[in-house]
Amino acid sequence: MQGYRSLIGQAGKSIRSGSRGSLKTALAALALMLGMATSPEARAETFSWTAVAEETIAALNEASQHHAEGDIAQSKRAITRAYFGVFEEQKMEAALRKMLGESHTFMVERQFSTLRKNVAKATPEDFSRTVETLAEQLRADALQLDALGVPQEVYNAR
Repeated sequence: MQGYRSLIGQAGKSIRSGSRGSLKTALAALALMLGMATSPEARAETFSWTAVAEETIAALNEASQHHAEGDIAQSKRAITRAYFGVFEEQKMEAALRKMLGESHTFMVERQFSTLRKNVAKATPEDFSRTVETLAEQLRADALQLDALGVPQEVYNAR
């Protein structure tokens, strides 16, 4: 019960201060705690931002593996596929921009860019650590989008 009060208090504070990002984060966490988010069984049958994040992370892990093997060209291709072939193509970038804000999305996009720019000069350990950091961020963002019930279809161009 104390956890609910804390989140409700945070949501109220966010409303009073006009902080949209904090409010969305608080409401997403509250929805998860109250069980308002879809069940794992329902998510398996419907769209999930978590699945998009995991697909993106799989491509990033592939990039990390290529990097560790010294195949920089393949590593760059995997990073490009993670960003353009999954993150952007499946509309996670658009959903983040709309729901979590421009500055947050810019920070996530910057992590992709940093990976690609530093692929040739980063040590395997540093590269892997950067991939892990981005993976954590993508998972957290996907949980927020799923908790808010953000549908992918909203972001499809017609």
